[in-house]
Amino acid sequence: VTHHPGNSDRFSHMTDLCDRLELNWTFIKGSDCSPTYLGTNISHLRAYRHDQAKPPFLILEDDCEVTEYYSNPLEIPTDADIVYLGVSSCGIAPALGGRALEGAVIVTDFSEQLCRVHNMTSAHAVLYVTEKAQQLAIEQSLLCTIDRFWPFDVGLAEIQSQLNAYAYKKPMLYQANALQGKDKQFMEKMTKIDLGKIPVRETMKTAVDNNVHFFKLTETEKGRWQWVLMGKPKES
Repeated sequence: VTHHPGNSDRFSHMTDLCDRLELNWTFIKGSDCSPTYLGTNISHLRAYRHDQAKPPFLILEDDCEVTEYYSNPLEIPTDADIVYLGVSSCGIAPALGGRALEGAVIVTDFSEQLCRVHNMTSAHAVLYVTEKAQQLAIEQSLLCTIDRFWPFDVGLAEIQSQLNAYAYKKPMLYQANALQGKDKQFMEKMTKIDLGKIPVRETMKTAVDNNVHFFKLTETEKGRWQWVLMGKPKES
């Protein structure tokens, strides 16, 4: 469990939650940084490099709350590298770098419970199944923190193109508004969703820095999908 230092409410909440779920768990202390997402990046890196981080292992952020869909044991596909127990409605478009776009998540169906995810920005409840996933996550946490100055969940979304990444359509854990500050009272709405009901869009339009970008949903290789930029941006 990654934990923001000094937040005793979250510490107590996660202690109770992990005990109720009968998890073998430990706290990983974060760092006070500005911007705050750098502290989150560092806490994830510490978690990946912890002595107990031997795949499979689960990382939870300290603002998680459990849903009625939580179950144990889990359904894990035989080829899975990473499985998201928590989800998000946000996704990345590679041409826009470190930005997460609301409503841009790309999913494809897999089973009654699971879907494949291709660009989802979510890091609050993730099961790392293979060493490959762990190593790529370490590399991304370093890259996002030291070089790019991006939120780590954007970097994690980026490596889904190199992994067999799955998510539960109905999330088992979400980021509860009750555990957020006043400036993040949107997290629950974004993470307590049904990925199985995400509508498929063939194109997407978004405005960034006074420029309008048009994207097309494209199969970049068999079974892998991304938003590909269509032409040059136009001034808004």
